[in-house]
Amino acid sequence: VALFCRRLQHLSLSGCHRVTTNGVLCLAGQCAQLQSLDITRLRLVAPTALQAVAQSCSQLQDLRLYASSQFDDDSIVAISRGCPQLRVLDLTGCNLLTDVALEALARGCPLLEWLNMSWVLKLTDKGIVALARACLQLQLLSVHGVLGVTDVSLRALGDSLRRLHTLDVRGCTNAASHAPPAIHTLVPTVTNLVVHT
Repeated sequence: VALFCRRLQHLSLSGCHRVTTNGVLCLAGQCAQLQSLDITRLRLVAPTALQAVAQSCSQLQDLRLYASSQFDDDSIVAISRGCPQLRVLDLTGCNLLTDVALEALARGCPLLEWLNMSWVLKLTDKGIVALARACLQLQLLSVHGVLGVTDVSLRALGDSLRRLHTLDVRGCTNAASHAPPAIHTLVPTVTNLVVHT
């Protein structure tokens, strides 16, 4: 694909379990016009491949890394530096990520509109607050299962994000205001709220 489709803009490799680091490295080196890439559940792809995507694919707007627990903060820092047009990012289950990754996204990806961080268990209010203050285009946010989310995060989202309409806070039991009326008070723009598991 990389050798014969150099103008490729959209590619989903989701579930293609035999794709390896070398395949993604080749893709990154040859397909600089990529705008969307889905490498969901590709366990044989190392963080170095994602860093190569960040260096080569500056037009990337949509990146899906669902169930790709091998990617770490350095991977997301690289994406935040190399892909400033990123609008959609799925980090579901990327368990190595910490607030460092969110702070990098806040600095480098201000156009983010859709962010799924379900089951990214090391995140805390620090990262969410940084994101809320910088990514003002955010419309959908999922922090399902993230125990580090408290009312501090919810208040920051409500104070900063005027376009946020969908919020998933299932399992965020450390937020005292996890009942829908209380959340709507803190984040009044939300029209689609997911609270219970």
